[in-house]
Amino acid sequence: MLFRVLLLAVVCLLTPILPAQEPCSIERIAGGGSVLTGVGGPAVAAEILGAMDARVGPDGLLYIADQAQDVIWRVLGDGSIEVFAGTGLRGSAGDGGPAKSALLNGPTKLTFGPDGSLYVFVAGDFRIRRIAPDGMIHAFAGSGAGLSSQSYYQPGMTAAELPLPANAAIAAGPAGEVYATLALQHRVVRIDLDGTVTPLAGRSESFGDDGPIGTPGPAVDAYLGDPRAVAVDAAGNVYIADQGYDGIFRVNLDGSLETVAGPDPLRLFELRSLDVDDQARLYFPSAAAVHRLTPGAGSAEYFADSSVPFSVFSIGPSGEIYSVRPQTIQRVDPAGPTIEVAAGVGSSGGFGEGGPAANARFVGIGGLAVGPLGDVYVVDRDLQRVRVIRPGGLLERFAGSGQSGFSGDGGPAVDAALNRPEDVAVNADGTVYITDYFNHRVRSVEGAVIRTFAGQGASLCNDDPFSGCGNGGPAVDATVPRPARIAATPDGAIYVQDTNSQRTPRTWMRRISAAGLIEAVERVFPFGVGNMDTPAIAVDPAGRLLAFVRQSGDQAYYFFDPPAAPAPAAELSAYLPYSSSMAFDSGDVLYVADGLTLRRSVPGQSNIVFTADGAPGSESAALLVTDSTRVADLAIGPDDDVYFTDSGNQAVFRLHDPQACALPALPEVAIGGIRHGATFAGPVFSSAPVAVAPGEILAIFGRHLGPQTLAGAALQDGRLTTEIAGVRVLIDGRPAPMIFASAGQLAAIVPYDADSIPFGPSLQVEVDGVLAEPRELSLTDAAPGIFTLDSSGSGPGAILNQDGSLNTADNPAKPGSIVVLWATGEGQTNPPGVDGLVAGDVLPQPLAAVSAQLQGVNAEVLYAGAAPGLTAGVMQVNLRVPPDFSAKGPIPVTIRVGSQYSPAGVTVFVGP
Repeated sequence: MLFRVLLLAVVCLLTPILPAQEPCSIERIAGGGSVLTGVGGPAVAAEILGAMDARVGPDGLLYIADQAQDVIWRVLGDGSIEVFAGTGLRGSAGDGGPAKSALLNGPTKLTFGPDGSLYVFVAGDFRIRRIAPDGMIHAFAGSGAGLSSQSYYQPGMTAAELPLPANAAIAAGPAGEVYATLALQHRVVRIDLDGTVTPLAGRSESFGDDGPIGTPGPAVDAYLGDPRAVAVDAAGNVYIADQGYDGIFRVNLDGSLETVAGPDPLRLFELRSLDVDDQARLYFPSAAAVHRLTPGAGSAEYFADSSVPFSVFSIGPSGEIYSVRPQTIQRVDPAGPTIEVAAGVGSSGGFGEGGPAANARFVGIGGLAVGPLGDVYVVDRDLQRVRVIRPGGLLERFAGSGQSGFSGDGGPAVDAALNRPEDVAVNADGTVYITDYFNHRVRSVEGAVIRTFAGQGASLCNDDPFSGCGNGGPAVDATVPRPARIAATPDGAIYVQDTNSQRTPRTWMRRISAAGLIEAVERVFPFGVGNMDTPAIAVDPAGRLLAFVRQSGDQAYYFFDPPAAPAPAAELSAYLPYSSSMAFDSGDVLYVADGLTLRRSVPGQSNIVFTADGAPGSESAALLVTDSTRVADLAIGPDDDVYFTDSGNQAVFRLHDPQACALPALPEVAIGGIRHGATFAGPVFSSAPVAVAPGEILAIFGRHLGPQTLAGAALQDGRLTTEIAGVRVLIDGRPAPMIFASAGQLAAIVPYDADSIPFGPSLQVEVDGVLAEPRELSLTDAAPGIFTLDSSGSGPGAILNQDGSLNTADNPAKPGSIVVLWATGEGQTNPPGVDGLVAGDVLPQPLAAVSAQLQGVNAEVLYAGAAPGLTAGVMQVNLRVPPDFSAKGPIPVTIRVGSQYSPAGVTVFVGP
């Protein structure tokens, strides 16, 4: 008894006591720590997280760029390791001072100058920094803006103005100059010590279908594809690895360019590394080998071993190869041959496990889930494991040994091998499910024992996705290719997203019952069959699956509740943008993350909780959200706190009592989708530009777009007004005629002068002075669409027979008779259309010719133009049913304006 009392006392003393959180406050509970494990000890025991490059310096010591921990390590002659530059904290500071005190933001590439200076490319800052032999750090090159189509290198730029891409490679030359690759601009440039920048090779265009042009010839006139690595020999010849062309080029001292390796007969892959020794011998990777090119003697395999990756490597002074993995640097002596670890404990390291989670490190943070007792499970893809944050704040390894592979079923979860775990879910009894992506399985952990819950390991399914692939049988026997997202239901079932089946588009949802039987969830093609994707799924308190579906520029939310048919979540689609993750709390409030913003679906309120720039939202939230914050995954705790992973800072945060967050008083006016006013065709809930024609009636969907009760059109001087109940639609600032306004939908008409707007217009909705974010439009000459009876865009058209009666199944048109239909989207007219004008004595007609077809048969158009008594933008078409038309029933009818056809699906009834 005494022992048990003492043990309990010790546990209480050692368990951290976490301070109570204020309502609507954010706390970092894991990751983002600055503790560097292994400093001063053996290099082989150091916890290196994200090694990107390793080079031997002129002092014979090994230097390692650790992007994940924002430091440069140095391995000393006695085998111990120290920090050469950086503090472990991410940042951009310290120029002019000691490198050990400087803040780095993701160092990725290293090169040594002839005077012993170490040049470091810092990817997070898009800059090159120089560490002088005296240990002081200085800015060398880079504007910090990155390289994009808006910020290209231009002749005359200085080193401080040079935009560098995040994947730049660097190499120092014999005169102290530095060469840098600009892959997006298909160039390599030279940066001199005085800050001068000159082009070395390539131009601002990529190669053509026949490969690079200009070899042999002047390097500055050549077309490069994707330059990814660069090296310089002692004479000053520069070598460029072009991954786009699968070849290696040399820029000679006279400025000419020639091919030295690839593409045939030697196929080169992963050309991300080059190195040159002091005898001007070039080393480059090819599959699981390093090749050496000797001047005058050609290339030969230098060393090969399938167990050693050589996509990133460097050559030491004695010909040894340093192979760079994220957590390990291996030294290979081809003469032996011998392979040994030079630095890094490898992926089996703890990286903070066993201590406070807030001091730990994450490398490839992934899915997130919270158990019924408050345990927070976090996937680390790169460390091949799932970790758990206990309620007391300690971090433990939960599943995965750190080694990539498949093993361990039936044994301790911490000893099992995973192969890129992606997501995690927990059911009500505490069973944890893990999507094991490249093992093509779902693993379950119950009582610390791991098993396969679904999938037999096959990577492809050639069967029909609904009747085959194991559906209807045990999940462990099914084919579950590349499972990614996963969600648990209250009744013990789970939903799994399969991301790459052979016979179907990418989105494929499977449901696995608590009894272990698998079935396919009915597929939805809201935008037509194509390459669809489901970035986010969530299960509501009732057990329904909510999926965010996208294809190209289209996107929408759908509820799945088998065996019921999928149902569109129209209100969510109308005002929630792209979702990378989402979760429901116990009160059925949905939280959605889109990377930069956390939102919640509370009717009648703005749904923004916080954004990456800190506003709107609570002050406490804003203080802890940084420019690099990227909300990657969400989970809800048992107390309805919101947990989220931050992939930008590799950390886990908890938002306490989010219901207490003071949201902005003004409602957020949000445009969810823009559709054709007659056919409702177009990207429904999308950020892609919408194609519209002058005078076209538009249906605009969204949130807080107008009054709760529909307000109809108003006339002033014979024209529709441009404002209804404080609502306006602005197209590039021009007020558009309004037809009606309501909270969730508007109808307005594109002004006829919209085609005079350069570069395409944008559309905004203004409600009582509050503007929605603009949506891009693109213009087309015509976009005809026929109005239908039920305003759905398909089915029976809104058509009158020759006697003025409504065309119906019981009252069809006869062959040879005239029918009248109405459409919109005819484009410019003659005389020019007047915005919102009700047609009277003058009846403008479309500039483009109008024709019609019934079931593919040409029908005579007797009139096409303005509809008397209706607003400009509505076109009336009188057409004759061909006298010899023999088909009966609902007959497809289409019209053509110029070269544009109305969408199929509208019908007219024809009878005897």
